[in-house]
Amino acid sequence: MIRIVFIVLILSQILFSRMYLKNDPMPTNHIMSILPTECDDGCLKRLLKKGEIFSFLSLYNNQTRDKYLLRTYERYKSLFQTNKVGKIYINVIMSSSAIGNYVNTITDSMLAYLSLRFVDFELNFIDIKSESQENIQKAIDEIENSGHMNTIAIITDIAVHNLLESNHQKLNIFVPTINVGDMRIENPYKNIYFAGISYRNQINIIKDLMQDANISVFEEDNPVSKKITSIFMEDMEVQYFKTIKQNQTRFKKTIKTKKLNNSFVFFGTSLIKTSILLSNITYYDRDIIRAYSTQLNYNPVMLHLAQEKDREKFYILNSIMNLDELIIEYNNILKANIEYDWALYTSTVSLDYMLSKYFNIPQIMNVALENNNFSYDIETVSPLFNKFIRVENNESVLSEELNYELLQQ
Repeated sequence: MIRIVFIVLILSQILFSRMYLKNDPMPTNHIMSILPTECDDGCLKRLLKKGEIFSFLSLYNNQTRDKYLLRTYERYKSLFQTNKVGKIYINVIMSSSAIGNYVNTITDSMLAYLSLRFVDFELNFIDIKSESQENIQKAIDEIENSGHMNTIAIITDIAVHNLLESNHQKLNIFVPTINVGDMRIENPYKNIYFAGISYRNQINIIKDLMQDANISVFEEDNPVSKKITSIFMEDMEVQYFKTIKQNQTRFKKTIKTKKLNNSFVFFGTSLIKTSILLSNITYYDRDIIRAYSTQLNYNPVMLHLAQEKDREKFYILNSIMNLDELIIEYNNILKANIEYDWALYTSTVSLDYMLSKYFNIPQIMNVALENNNFSYDIETVSPLFNKFIRVENNESVLSEELNYELLQQ
């Protein structure tokens, strides 16, 4: 294994105050190998395949004539060049009482992206006490007075109407936590962009896979789960439906029903509850056809919480795709899990588009935009063995991938 030292002053003299996070002065970077190892074209391609971008950059040989390596090196090298666009000011509206410490994780991911682009930036955090229209309007007025209009609004479903009904037309607002299509809301404003992933689009794919079959549904007693299951149950006949209580520890009566046999199962439940339910379905020998869930359960912890046998018929819809390896690396430095946390992913998509539209910095995340809603591709994955395996054409392609995985072990 090639060992490298990655020395990047990505957060050079970041100063914290009550309302601001600022980067001053501009960062510099150096990437070097601690071993005088030579790496030919084949070696460099293997590093890229394994996602070891910093090793690739540190051991790149300027004598190479391979067009793929040349293009790849120039692309990554360009990302490390300082973008001379002047200081970028970004406001962040959020309510710590509504989303808690989660704002810290999103902030880390935003810092990772801005550091990767080597821009001189200042973040202005406005923590509103609640997501009332009055508080949102006060935040908007404060931003207007500052003269810096580019804004990220980290809000919950409750605040969407309050935002749309506020006097916001002078601002450029990106909302990474909301997909208005899920809420059946029209966005008539050209200055507001919604970047949340679409549970509705994922669920529509699941519904197509469940045609002409018995349906079983599990939900939890919380707003997110109820939102997801309510979308699923629109125009659906459900044979068996159960709400799992937060403190529920016994599942025999819930799972041992014969209604689960020969049915498709939809999980609107969280990671832990879904894992427990899958394990109980196996334990009580319920013969389900397949089980499906949305982005809610796309997390590698699933591979450890439920045994392999429990996951054999389980499929997850995912919209976190085509992430640049450098974005992943920078997030890892700040312990932000952008590969599996959709809010981090959509916050980064929002920043990427903002910097392109208003500061002419080339995009590195190509996500479609339709009527000011970001539209994400969707894949079906199966959590088998030690990874998520992409599924196409249902069982046929899955079997081919599984055979390949077995040969590699």
